[in-house]
Amino acid sequence: MAQERRVILSAIPNGGEASPRRLAISRPELPSYTRHIREFNLPAGVEEELDEHQRQAFSYLVRAARRWADIYALQESTDPRKPFWPQGITRREVREASDPEVRSPYTIVEYDQNGKLVARPMHDFYGKQIKELDIIRLLRKAADETGKGRNRDFKLQAYLRAKARSLETGDFKASERRWLEREDEPDLDIFFGFYDTYSDEFLSIKYAAEASVGVLDRQATDDSQWFKSALLGWWERETGRVAPRIKVRVDHTRIQAGQVAKYEFTGMSIPCQMDWREELGSKFIIYRPFFEDKFRHRRLPSLRNLIDKDKIDGITDGFARLAALRKIIAHEISHSLVPGENHQERLGQETTWVKELYCDLLALVGYRHVKGLSMRESEIAMAMFFSDGYLDYEDRRRRPEYHRSSTIITQYPIQHGSLSLLDGRFIWHETPAVFEDFSELLSETQDILIDGKSKDAQRLRERYFDPTIYRYLIFKGIYPQPEETSPDSTLVSSS
Repeated sequence: MAQERRVILSAIPNGGEASPRRLAISRPELPSYTRHIREFNLPAGVEEELDEHQRQAFSYLVRAARRWADIYALQESTDPRKPFWPQGITRREVREASDPEVRSPYTIVEYDQNGKLVARPMHDFYGKQIKELDIIRLLRKAADETGKGRNRDFKLQAYLRAKARSLETGDFKASERRWLEREDEPDLDIFFGFYDTYSDEFLSIKYAAEASVGVLDRQATDDSQWFKSALLGWWERETGRVAPRIKVRVDHTRIQAGQVAKYEFTGMSIPCQMDWREELGSKFIIYRPFFEDKFRHRRLPSLRNLIDKDKIDGITDGFARLAALRKIIAHEISHSLVPGENHQERLGQETTWVKELYCDLLALVGYRHVKGLSMRESEIAMAMFFSDGYLDYEDRRRRPEYHRSSTIITQYPIQHGSLSLLDGRFIWHETPAVFEDFSELLSETQDILIDGKSKDAQRLRERYFDPTIYRYLIFKGIYPQPEETSPDSTLVSSS
């Protein structure tokens, strides 16, 4: 049997997804725009554990998140340049702009009357709408309530006040600091603001409005924190470096709004800025109802139908669920460990999928080396990655970077002979040989991120991006159609 080869990571510097169906939401609170919102009932007993002031604060936060989706509606456009960039602008103009705020993720760029590029801060650009929607007042009323009652939380109160103030001043870092630097996890939590660049289809620079609100799943959070610590322990031993500060929260999600709802993420890793992550740490939120829905109705059927039966013989649904959850955690943690600098300048439009590729590979290789886990668990995580690739293929128009990453990772061992397709199913003979291929591809991807150019990423893509494997699976007719309804996704009134 081939020996596993440890991946070399010494050059590394210090350092979503969700439901497969769109859910029909009842009448929105403010019907002024078509908005992206996902809402769920809390599990039985969760809300009852909150005191009256927490429940009131929770209501204010849900309303603020719901209205924040109206701001995201203003940021949507069929034109890839709108609304973040003016019509006709070129990439060269952006690169050569003398004002660095033109390239800030928190600004909207326009031409002035003299044809010069000017950048307006988003909190100012959308200030009128934010005021009309009463969002700042709702955040402050929630802050007032969190300072009362038997479960009062002054840290959460300070964060909510800083978040409200950021919408007036544009000082988003101050509120992120309060959110990330607390050691414990609050019972209530809100992720709220301008994040992620998926809606900027022109340059993938500008952030968009998104929010989520939920109640802590304490047991699942504690279990996830253990896995996170074990994975980072491996990374520290491998690299000889101190791991960045990363927190994991599993959330009984009540609402997602804006960009995060549109793209149906299972989890969010925040902040987006690498330098902020290094300074403040980072936090990964797992949206439990979205995770459970996708696992039951897409991931599990895909695993059962696309992996050779001998490879998953005896695997319970619970064991597969655990591997799926930990695979997601490992991927999101890896975003804080991405090596290199100036990725956008060097890799251009190849940047996003190369980063996703690196995070997928580091998650798989790291999972294999976590102390205290069986080799069988990491093999099932690997199997689920191959079957999830088909789901990424189905979602390729919405999340092409996921599709590109998963396809390259699957094609690499196929071309190297450690993985194959037989009668419409993935099969392998020596698990260590597949992980050895992962390690080799990780090293190549790492080199591109550290000092590679866009042409290096393009060559990697040209060699290994071949989605015909999924067309073969469709031809075989193995994969079942997803169910039309989900008993786990109970909808609630938006009133």
